[in-house]
Amino acid sequence: MPDVQPIFDWLQANPGWTGWLIFFIALSESLAVIGILVPGVVLLFGIAAIAGSGILDVWTTLGAAFFGAVLGDGLSFFLGRYFHQHIKDFWPFRSHPQWIENGERFFQRHGGKSIVLGRFIGPIRPFIPMVAGMLDMPTNRFIFTNIISAIGWAPAYLLPGYYLGSSIQAGDEITRTIMLWILFGTLIGWAVFWFFRRVSHQLSYGGNLYKQVELWVQNGGVRQFIWKRYQQPNSENWFPLGALGLLALCGILLTILIAAVSLELPELFRLDLQLRQLSQELRTGIVTKTSDAELFFEYVTTLGDPRLALAALTMLTVISLVIRNYWIAIHAWAAALIAALAVFGLKGLIQAPRPSALSVGVDSYSFPSGHTVSAIILFGFGSYLINQYIEQRHHWKTYLAAAVPILMVAISRLYLDVHWFSDVMGSSLVGLFCCALSAFSFHRFSDNANTRVSRKV
Repeated sequence: MPDVQPIFDWLQANPGWTGWLIFFIALSESLAVIGILVPGVVLLFGIAAIAGSGILDVWTTLGAAFFGAVLGDGLSFFLGRYFHQHIKDFWPFRSHPQWIENGERFFQRHGGKSIVLGRFIGPIRPFIPMVAGMLDMPTNRFIFTNIISAIGWAPAYLLPGYYLGSSIQAGDEITRTIMLWILFGTLIGWAVFWFFRRVSHQLSYGGNLYKQVELWVQNGGVRQFIWKRYQQPNSENWFPLGALGLLALCGILLTILIAAVSLELPELFRLDLQLRQLSQELRTGIVTKTSDAELFFEYVTTLGDPRLALAALTMLTVISLVIRNYWIAIHAWAAALIAALAVFGLKGLIQAPRPSALSVGVDSYSFPSGHTVSAIILFGFGSYLINQYIEQRHHWKTYLAAAVPILMVAISRLYLDVHWFSDVMGSSLVGLFCCALSAFSFHRFSDNANTRVSRKV
């Protein structure tokens, strides 16, 4: 059974910390600037679910969120009232004047109602109270509107998570454990997606981090040579910094994970055992009494079958020949071949046993999962190629759509008891590393670089 109970035991023994955590999350989400950086909706949902599992009563939970939201909006309002238009001269508003401009337009259109409406509109939520102060909204009117809007906001944001936690607590132990892991996995997945989306925006052409790196390479001999060589052939500025960053990150994490698996670290082995037990409880317990789930995951896992990837590569080769852009096929095949060599090489080198015995030879070894790697090459690199022909602001949608079948294949390998969790993590890093390597090279050598709709990667 996953060892999460001590966390809940501690929170039950110290319920005040849960209340304060809800208060500070609500406060942070309401503050100007900080609110745009804090994924408050997801965090509040998760902590409310924890509170609802028997740690806090519903009124204490709602009260903590209410007072945090009122104080956060109040501080933002008085900040705007004190500095007025001078606040536009401060960082980060000096670099992002559109934040205040959007808030001013929204406030001028809706007046005092914007305080209520703004609480439920994510992108402008942290700036509306500050703009109201800048535009000299009467203080008494703001305080009244602030309190009324927080009364409606707290139940809307907290009660769904709270009652989910209550329903989990009312279930049996297996149901409770599985639901909590699903909740934690969803929260962690959303946080990772949110983080990478923000980082990729900073690394894209024109982003702040991109500009800083561009200045840094100007005075370096080797750095400057690489930068100039891998700039887009028809652009003096664009460099695939995102692909390079992903390549380096995956390489470092994969090296660490390989060392941990090779050394058989007890912590990693314990995590593998706990998650295997969880997947087997899910397999034989509450989800189904028939073979329907087994059949479903057997179909899902075929999405990572190397034969499907081979068929897709063959089709892509034909398309490349028709449109006379041979670099597409070359880089797709390169990603697949490097990934295949990495999978067979690591299996033979580490020789980690599978959870359940399979055929003899290299296929009997577990680390990494070949099906997961194949799915990442097929859907991951495929989504990258598609994104070369659509606007950059839509790229995240393509990657998110590709992540769904990849995630399902990874889950199927655990559910079918043919791989450990560490295998799936290792194969994810191998697949992303190969995709990033091919994307980095494709950027430089593609004949179609000058016809791309978007120059941002």
